[in-house]
Amino acid sequence: PTEIFESEDGLIWVSTHGEGIVVFKDTSYFQITTEQGLSSNICTSCAFDESGIWIGTNRGINHISYFDFESRKMTIDVIGTSEGLLTNEIRDIAKKGDTIVVGTTKGISILSAKGIEQNEFPPKVFIKKIKI
Repeated sequence: PTEIFESEDGLIWVSTHGEGIVVFKDTSYFQITTEQGLSSNICTSCAFDESGIWIGTNRGINHISYFDFESRKMTIDVIGTSEGLLTNEIRDIAKKGDTIVVGTTKGISILSAKGIEQNEFPPKVFIKKIKI
């Protein structure tokens, strides 16, 4: 494992280097991998806050904002270079307030957790001409 945390609800979260995240509750466990929506199974770091768990991988940050152990339902958002990261190779994550400080292989990225939202209204695209 790369990191082990206990969340406020008593779940034990283990990030791994190749097997995603393993979540333990009492004597049972559930594995969260790319099949469930992670961008990568190589998890390098994680941080918790009131909005969920932030998981650093070699393919960006994964934010699990909803997780129900019993039903195995979850919401995972992926944050990468298009959201402002210098690179998707994450080494460490620190979260304080609304600020996410991300150590990457190309330097430090600083993101606002409040500024990361889904665009429900994509912009209109106007193509006037395509020339090949």
